Amino acid sequence: METQMLPMVEMLENRELLTTVFFEGFEGAFPGANWTVTASQGRTWEDVNIRAHTGSWSGYGSYLNTTSWTYENNMNSYFERTVNLGAYAGRQIVLDFHFLTNMEEAFDDLQVFVNGSSRWARTGVHKKWQKGFVSLSSYAGNASVTIRFAFRSDDSVVPKGIAGAFLDDIRLTVAPAAYTSIYDSFGTMVKEKHTQTGTVFAGMPRHVYQFTLPYEKKFTAKLKMTGGDADLYLCDSTGAVLLQSTWAGTKSESISTTLAAGTYYLRVDRLDGTVDYSLTAK
Repeated sequence: METQMLPMVEMLENRELLTTVFFEGFEGAFPGANWTVTASQGRTWEDVNIRAHTGSWSGYGSYLNTTSWTYENNMNSYFERTVNLGAYAGRQIVLDFHFLTNMEEAFDDLQVFVNGSSRWARTGVHKKWQKGFVSLSSYAGNASVTIRFAFRSDDSVVPKGIAGAFLDDIRLTVAPAAYTSIYDSFGTMVKEKHTQTGTVFAGMPRHVYQFTLPYEKKFTAKLKMTGGDADLYLCDSTGAVLLQSTWAGTKSESISTTLAAGTYYLRVDRLDGTVDYSLTAK
């Protein structure tokens, strides 16, 4: 079994060391003083309480009233804010958020623009909350960075049912120096199954997840992916690789073993493409 040592700062940094530039959970007044909202075809981004990733509210991109949960053709509704990243030159900066969509595949979309350039887009149907990531590290040191979330539709076809785009738990964070991975935690694992979705890409090629076992138990992890190739690694508390799954292409990766009580890490490493993944551990 191959053992590899990872940079200690990457594996052991605590999440609380991240600097949060802003967080929008739609639980308070929206748009408030920080966001500027632009309506389209009589509909607009608004906080609603029919869907939520956490709490009770989320943002909905084509709001008209509480009886109309659809969208119009030829829409371009968006909300945006400008932030100052001048103090963070050379740092890793990540925008993450959760989204739901029910849109016409390939023709309607939810996009993220940074200073006018499209940096992320999704189309089609995502019925379960998915997590999106956008690296803003190339904007580190810039005193004026405008982030826009836009819902756009073409001139035909609106899906049946609740249609459009929802966003929740939008967060912009700055990592400490030399910190190069998304870091999250599954917490203490007993019997429950944990699932995390994400995207690894050239600007942010590695995601790391911590978990703790209170006693010896059988552990399994599975990584499903589309859009490119990524590998799955199980690491101990020091960052040493214990097991790895490295099939070529988009074939699912899996790890199964018995682990002693302690702290461990799962690592998702991009090899090529923009990889949308679902990681399940239990």
